[in-house]
Amino acid sequence: MPTPPPTRRGLLVLLPAGLIALGFLGRGLAEKAWHMFTTYQTPFAFKNPHAVAPPRLVDQVVIVVVDGLAYHASRAMPFLNELRRQGADADCRGGLPSLSLPGRAVLMSGAWPEIHGQATNFNPQPVKVETLFQTARRRGLRTALAAGPGAQTLFGPWVEERVVYGRLDPAYSHDLPRLEAELRWMGEATRALLREKKPNLFVLDYSITDEAGHAWGAASSQYGSAAQAVDQELQRLAPEMDLRRSVLIVTADHGHTPAGGHGGPEEAVIHVPLVLVGGPVRPGSKGAAEQIDLAPTVAALLGTEIPASSQGRPLLELLDLTAAARRPVLESLYQQRESFVAQYVAWVSRRPAVMPRAPGRARAQSIEAGLGPVEQEAQIARDRRLDEEERSRVGALLAFLLLPVIALGALRALRVFSNAELSLGVLAAIVATLLYHALFPILGLDYSFSAVNRDEYLGAFFAKDMALAAAACAVAVMAASIWMERRLRPAPPAALARVAWLASSALGYLFLVRMAIVYWRNGVFLLWHMPDQYWGFSFYLDALALMAVGFVGIALPLFAWIAARLTRVTASSLRP
Repeated sequence: MPTPPPTRRGLLVLLPAGLIALGFLGRGLAEKAWHMFTTYQTPFAFKNPHAVAPPRLVDQVVIVVVDGLAYHASRAMPFLNELRRQGADADCRGGLPSLSLPGRAVLMSGAWPEIHGQATNFNPQPVKVETLFQTARRRGLRTALAAGPGAQTLFGPWVEERVVYGRLDPAYSHDLPRLEAELRWMGEATRALLREKKPNLFVLDYSITDEAGHAWGAASSQYGSAAQAVDQELQRLAPEMDLRRSVLIVTADHGHTPAGGHGGPEEAVIHVPLVLVGGPVRPGSKGAAEQIDLAPTVAALLGTEIPASSQGRPLLELLDLTAAARRPVLESLYQQRESFVAQYVAWVSRRPAVMPRAPGRARAQSIEAGLGPVEQEAQIARDRRLDEEERSRVGALLAFLLLPVIALGALRALRVFSNAELSLGVLAAIVATLLYHALFPILGLDYSFSAVNRDEYLGAFFAKDMALAAAACAVAVMAASIWMERRLRPAPPAALARVAWLASSALGYLFLVRMAIVYWRNGVFLLWHMPDQYWGFSFYLDALALMAVGFVGIALPLFAWIAARLTRVTASSLRP
């Protein structure tokens, strides 16, 4: 393995300098992606100047959000099943990320997170888009909320009456009797508010199932016991309502994986119950729904405008309404959706909005035709903007792919290292990549938020990813050093250093290639649309891995020298 001439050895410092640059690049990209995700500000907080409201169908709607209740667990709740028989049972699907605060904002606004703006459980702020609390207050209805601090922050400015749950002491998160006692207090407090204040719109949380899911997993007996405790509270709550003039709704923000955790696209996480009973709800009816459908359904029941940025539809198939009663609900829906789509299309197309005229009877035929043409207009504008942005990122893709190769080619032309050293470094990087991806699932890593059981574990999860990348690189470098020592006897320290730095650089480049492709295809930085969660999460973990390899790679020659020295000593001891 020939070495570079002495006149070129001074340029060897460029290899560790490049690694430092890779480390800072990974750090910068990771910080930017995380910051833009956790502090996202929606550009879609639209107003609806011509909003219309249908006639009121009931006096009161009570929404029970059972935090973390998966659909399969809800099927084992006897009283909830009785409510299903008395009312309607919808097979409901949640959105992504399947986290608590984004899910609550979806339920109350009828908009997915990229529209309503609360993308994570971090940095809660009052929801920027219109919610049911605002439309109800505008109609003079009384509003109430019983929930923890996060949900209170989201909706607090538009809530008249409230019960604020305290933050659970972490010491009690694995104490089921304590959680059950807390649930009983929640139940008593919410029933008292319901009796005394008689709110027209009342949203209340039960959090025990989420705590049990995080502590023991959705496959545990404790999780089942938590669901049964909620079922008993529902049985105490229902008699407080006159279901002839009120509607009780039971749903969840998300489910849980069998091992515990949520936030990702797993079936157990996004499949949640939606049960309605009372008022005009048709007994025994069934249907399919998405979380965005709750807000427009409640708006139809209470006779309020549909929230201006809603993307859902009233679940009229679950209601026993005459054609005459359905007509104003459909008119309200069509008007809201036309207004939203006009403003949405204008924003993504970068042109002034042309607001639709106020609805009239002459539009009956269009309303009966459904929302298909209107929704298609929004989808076309969205796809066109995404295609334009993808094309605009081609330059960045080429830069990330070609500049490191050009830099490495220039160093090779200057004979900073030999072809043999470069080949061995690239081979070591490939081995490190294979090792990293082989150990990735074994160590509990995944490109899904559901792999992180609690928000406070995110730091440890990310550190594990970085440690794995650095360790895989170190193992591959040591293996290459052992090979060099056995071949050269002894391996020159400078050659070992060059191969170590080349292996780290090549591994960093492999991470960078995938990041560049993901960025080109998905955007990853949350500006106005929610990137695919799998690829967005992979970009972030790869950026952390790039940072770790870049900074740790500087010291890997030490590991190479140690491995070569041990090989030499072992070989000497085995000689006769």
